Amino acid sequence: MQEKERQKLRKHIEDVEIYLEDVKNIVVIFDRKVGNTYCGNVITINNCQHLRYQLHTLLHEAGHALIRGNKKRFEQKFPGLQKRRNSKSFKLDTLKEEFEAWDKGFKLAKRLDIILDEKQWKRHSEQCLHEYVKWVTGE
Repeated sequence: MQEKERQKLRKHIEDVEIYLEDVKNIVVIFDRKVGNTYCGNVITINNCQHLRYQLHTLLHEAGHALIRGNKKRFEQKFPGLQKRRNSKSFKLDTLKEEFEAWDKGFKLAKRLDIILDEKQWKRHSEQCLHEYVKWVTGE
């Protein structure tokens, strides 16, 4: 990857971080010893990933933050997430939320004027979503 491309990706990551911190009051932590998660007011991103994947993952986790921003609406839309972790309802609503988080992340990128390589975004999101599909189906 060329230095110009790396700088552009770092700038996009910074733009998302600023939005999350200033608008949503969410702290973003990059570390090599963390998973990619959104919990409470914190998003963690494993920085061992390629920069492009870090951007994608950050947008995806921001998508979760946007989905969960209104607790009442979230619980109404995904009632299965209140059930047992191995229940069919829990797994299906988890899968639904994952799909929606990728969609919200993509829309957030557009709102922040971040131009994504849609082919690479699609490949990365499908790869991640496929893992959830395997978990839901027990493969």
